[in-house]
Amino acid sequence: MHLTKKRATNLIAVMNYSQAFGQAPPKRPFDLLRKYPTDLILLRLAKINAILYLQQEVLIQNMRVLKEAIFDGLPEVNDITVQLMALIDRAHQSAFTGPVMSLIIKEALENYTPGETMNSKEFAADLFKAILAYNEYFYTSKADPETFEGLFRQDIQQQYYLRRERFLKFNTLLKFAFLSKFLTDDARLKEPASEYCKALEIPNVWSLASVLLNLIERILINNKQAKYILERNGQYLPVLEQFVLRKEDLVEGRPLSLHYDLVPKPYYELDSERLLILDNNYFTYGLDQGVLFSLYKNTSLRDGKYNDLKSYFGLHFFERYFVGRFINTIFSDRNHRIVSNEKYQDYHVKAGNNVFVIEVKMTDFNANGLDRASFPDFQDFIGQNFLGAKKGLNQIIRQLGYLANDQELKTLLAFKDVKKINIYPIIVYSDANLDMNGVNEYVNEKAADLLRPFNTRPLIMINGSFFMTYYYLLRKDPAFFAQCLNDYLKSVNNLKRRFQIDKSPFNYSQYNKSFATHMRRKIPRADMKLNLDAIAANFDIEVKNFGEDLS
Repeated sequence: MHLTKKRATNLIAVMNYSQAFGQAPPKRPFDLLRKYPTDLILLRLAKINAILYLQQEVLIQNMRVLKEAIFDGLPEVNDITVQLMALIDRAHQSAFTGPVMSLIIKEALENYTPGETMNSKEFAADLFKAILAYNEYFYTSKADPETFEGLFRQDIQQQYYLRRERFLKFNTLLKFAFLSKFLTDDARLKEPASEYCKALEIPNVWSLASVLLNLIERILINNKQAKYILERNGQYLPVLEQFVLRKEDLVEGRPLSLHYDLVPKPYYELDSERLLILDNNYFTYGLDQGVLFSLYKNTSLRDGKYNDLKSYFGLHFFERYFVGRFINTIFSDRNHRIVSNEKYQDYHVKAGNNVFVIEVKMTDFNANGLDRASFPDFQDFIGQNFLGAKKGLNQIIRQLGYLANDQELKTLLAFKDVKKINIYPIIVYSDANLDMNGVNEYVNEKAADLLRPFNTRPLIMINGSFFMTYYYLLRKDPAFFAQCLNDYLKSVNNLKRRFQIDKSPFNYSQYNKSFATHMRRKIPRADMKLNLDAIAANFDIEVKNFGEDLS
């Protein structure tokens, strides 16, 4: 039995081929599907993904997928569904998961086969067997579950960075609203942004997100039925076409990358009039991760180096315009002090007896590493970006040295004795992959000896979107920030003691939870409308009727 996380607090078993049929699965699961037309396979998988997107209850998921997607249209559908549901532990076992659907979609496209898309009992049975076989291989890991690698394998399999809760999808769009405003205002990027809008035939950059919002609204039909085919109705919009994967994009024998080739193009062109939505979860990830490169390749920015653009964007948008504006607005009372300049980077924030030493870093785990689920690559990514000689942790250590010994900084922050303040070293990151369990503990193990001389709290890794997600509560009471940090550290310590008494994979994952995971579990989010109203009141961002279809 293999476990997959379906919610923040629950582990749910994934049914596999051996459990269902009492024998080992085929060595190459796709051989079960190789003879069938690719479009037929994709139609069924897209409908499965649409059901998984809308339906959260596992029992109903299983039943609907069997009845409405795999065996849909067959005279025996009801009898077959009853028989197969009897194989599944109905309340605690899932047979269908989005990550496995993505894997099959990828292989189906790599092995394109033309043909009619008529369902048959033989195809439906082979598709069901193939899914269970993929489950067995995909969810089998040789990594020790009580190690960082084991946590990485478990989390990367869930594709949390793709399959976020709807509130987090909403936040991706809200963050994009800030990005759109930045591109409109920034002196260097204003003209390329105008070129971008002309190329896509949209009035402004925000319209790109508006298209996605409208598409999401169209696929939610009373929150019950799953729409997975869109009719073009003769319309070919450049803003939409950049998301479309066509048959001519497929090259025989060329492997596809899930994150380079498929996720950025969630539409598959069935024919000249119909688009198949491969997976609704791809949209917001593509918006969050792909827009900068789209801007680069569609404008005069392509005459320069993409890495130079990323560096500029990381400093001027993520560090200063996004994270920096939230910090400056949250901690704007007379008794607060914020120091941020070339010497004292990135932010020193004093609120009461608390000083937050904040390092901000915009960087992303590369798509190749994600495709291969490479733990060594992930360790290198963390090491190079957060544990390197001049980055992340070492930048924090340098600033802690100033805090302890630099009289100018003490004066700017209005304190005399470093022993009388509570110091919180914080690294703020941009990539949701760093939300996974184990990352904070791993970095802290590397940081502990370096931090000890400064008598600080343990280092905490925070997603930059935290300040936006909880802005209403933070602005209402800035002390809420330290409360969240203290609650997290206390919870981790308690859970670590529990693991030391009762060592198990579950207890290990619990004490290795990230700050992002803790906040989702322990602290109620501010009401969405209250948060939007607070952001609208304090930032020049248009949020009227924003995201109502996602609420």
